[in-house]
Amino acid sequence: FSRITSFNAQEIGITSWACAKLHVQDVPLMDALAGRAIANMTALAPQNLSNIAWACAVMLLRDYPLLSAISAESMRRIDAGGIVQFDSQWLANTSWAFARMVFRDPPLMDAIASAAIASFETSRQPGEQEEYALLWSIWRVGDPERLLAKMHQSATEPGGTTDALVRGFLLAVDAWRHDAAQEMRLHVWISATLPPSALTRAVCHMSASIGKHHIPPQCESRNPFYQRLARLLDVTSTAPCSAEGVLREIECFGHVSSWLKVAGDSKAEVLACAIERRPPRRGECTLELGAFVGYSAIRFARQVSALRGDLDLCGISLEIDPIHVAVSRHHLDRSSLSTRAEIWVGQLQDTMFRAVEVLGCESIAFVFMDQRGTTFHEDLAQLERMQALAAASQCTADNTLKPGSPVYLWYVAVGAACSFSTSLWSMSEFALEAIEDWQAVSLLRGSRERTLSGRHEAGVQGMCTDAFANRRSLLSGKK
Repeated sequence: FSRITSFNAQEIGITSWACAKLHVQDVPLMDALAGRAIANMTALAPQNLSNIAWACAVMLLRDYPLLSAISAESMRRIDAGGIVQFDSQWLANTSWAFARMVFRDPPLMDAIASAAIASFETSRQPGEQEEYALLWSIWRVGDPERLLAKMHQSATEPGGTTDALVRGFLLAVDAWRHDAAQEMRLHVWISATLPPSALTRAVCHMSASIGKHHIPPQCESRNPFYQRLARLLDVTSTAPCSAEGVLREIECFGHVSSWLKVAGDSKAEVLACAIERRPPRRGECTLELGAFVGYSAIRFARQVSALRGDLDLCGISLEIDPIHVAVSRHHLDRSSLSTRAEIWVGQLQDTMFRAVEVLGCESIAFVFMDQRGTTFHEDLAQLERMQALAAASQCTADNTLKPGSPVYLWYVAVGAACSFSTSLWSMSEFALEAIEDWQAVSLLRGSRERTLSGRHEAGVQGMCTDAFANRRSLLSGKK
């Protein structure tokens, strides 16, 4: 602390960034850094401003004097210098930090949105990650209409954005607004970026009814993972139109293609037993976080429909990638289950609210987490805050050993043991007998709202970082 009073602008920014990166929850230190930053606000470079705001967001420190000072200085510089002195990463990091803390500052968000829109007209066009961060942030705490219109235009013109996150977000907004025409146009353009295949037809099954002059020129994307999905659809498109036929073809394909990680074999048995132990009642549904290719969505809809003996909606799956959404919906159609299960596109932290809006509170009887394991605990806490979980509901998390979800396991097994009864099942990974994995099945003891405690044992956060690195290594094909 004795040296903070002599810190220059760069040292203030770097120290704040390092504390957030290392998860050092030292409030007195951050207060001292905030005071020093406010006193030297005009000397901070744009990178320093965004680093400090980002650190506050990561550690959820809503320091109003500091954030107000950062906002005022940022707007002053944007007004004085336009977008010349600010790159897209600065705009994205600053807006993301304010949105993460739900710190509403309309003048700042309007200034950032104007700068972002202007950047589309220059050679300083934002990168894909910055595009999504800007769009999401301004949508959450600002007035997104101008930027949404610009991004829709960019997503439906040659040379425009092809980022899956941006397109998925735009489709989610169109779905919330029930704008079917806009959804259809965007699906047509997405299909045009794919090589002609069964995948193209799955993404844009309505294109045959559109005049040829509305279909954009082909601009093939050689994404190797999408090419794998195309090969999967070539196989499943020939399967009998039944749940059993589609599931069988996906499983057979997964046994010869190691990239297709679905919850089959022993994992499917654990999931089926969990649902049978406490089936969703009428008006309740299953919720899957991460649809992938629709395999589990088919299994859940088939089982719940048989247990309840009705044709009502049985399950909802959330998926961020619009290509995976299209594949999952195609498989549901082939299984004759599209009226009993739905696949929604969008970021989980935003789309989960739609489940409560559509179904109501305490309407989720079973949750299957199959997304990024390092966010399982955050997503469960969000479901609890929304009061989405029904009484005696169950939550099953996959891949809790590899890549791993240490914070989530600590929470359901130790931190909230009075609220959850958790069983850990050890089994082999689907189609990879030599790899051990765990599934965590947690039974909710009550229906009252709880929040995730930030006090977890030393070392758990470091394990979470290691788990994230393991996941990135697996996705890149490395062992």
